[in-house]
Amino acid sequence: MPELLYAGVITAPVQHHPWHRHNHWELVCYTAGAGVTTVGDSAIPFRIGTIIALPPELPHQEDATTPTYANIHLGVRGGLGRGIPCCQDDDAGSFRTIGEALVREARDRLPGWESTAAALLNVLLLWLRRWSGPADTLMTRADRLLRARLADPDLRVDAVARELGVSDDTLRRRFVALHGEPPRRRLLRLRLDESRLALARGASVAAAATAAGFSDPFHFSRSFRAAFGHPPSAERTSP
Repeated sequence: MPELLYAGVITAPVQHHPWHRHNHWELVCYTAGAGVTTVGDSAIPFRIGTIIALPPELPHQEDATTPTYANIHLGVRGGLGRGIPCCQDDDAGSFRTIGEALVREARDRLPGWESTAAALLNVLLLWLRRWSGPADTLMTRADRLLRARLADPDLRVDAVARELGVSDDTLRRRFVALHGEPPRRRLLRLRLDESRLALARGASVAAAATAAGFSDPFHFSRSFRAAFGHPPSAERTSP
């Protein structure tokens, strides 16, 4: 039976959270800013709406690529098991809404709050299990292919579909069902996240664009500004 250990929010936005670990699962939903969570030896970009499920005893740290970030964090014992994804985006904000309700329940502790919190937590865990179910195996393979080839400006989604042995239409429907966006949009966002990582590490704007597979610098700048509200040069960290 899953148990909610705590539900909290970052009350003052921060820039960095050093290496640490928990003896339980922690579910984190980012509510402001953007950055990178390093989980073990993997760097996971996050933005508003990103959810990261952190398994017990796995070291991790957080660094902002915007001035600061904030999140909701839930400590959970039991009920997750294996197969829960490490990272998922919740663009609709549903996960955040229930996370904020859990924070209120744990804070106010009104009569019957434990039952209410348990019901809300079960909804969140049901969503996580759905995202990690057997039907998502194709999406896991597709995401790995896209991430592995981001630097290739000639990468095409239809070529990925052929390599996976499915039609373009099947791949599109599965992406929309899981991620809420078609594969071409997913590829663009993965590339933008990759360029953000490169900029945070001190790369020039041109080098960040190339590393993320943008062959046209004007298209890169337009796409970056449309996604994040400012030009890529605003995020560059000088070496």
